[in-house]
Amino acid sequence: MANLVSEVSAADTAAQLLFLIGLMIGLRLTVLSRWRSRAVPRPAALLLLAFLIVDLAGRRVESHLLGLAGASWIAIVVLRAPRGGPSERLSRGDSLSGQTVAVGEHDDLDPVT
Repeated sequence: MANLVSEVSAADTAAQLLFLIGLMIGLRLTVLSRWRSRAVPRPAALLLLAFLIVDLAGRRVESHLLGLAGASWIAIVVLRAPRGGPSERLSRGDSLSGQTVAVGEHDDLDPVT
């Protein structure tokens, strides 16, 4: 084991540190964005945060099961969400903000360049 440690270069150490820092910041920001957007259930976002905490505690299997559960829950919610954003609904003539826009109603307007 001592030979393995002595063979690790500074570049390897730097790459690992950058990965871990990116993981810590990126996962926290992902959890925060999911929490604030309410696009997915909040417990699903908390499972991702629990993954990070339990993984740092050294419980690798349990942490990855939490991460898998949270990510799967988020994926199911996203896949079951209705398709199409506001622009697609407007093109069908659906109502947004209480106003109905008919398809082709504003065709005389110049497009923004």
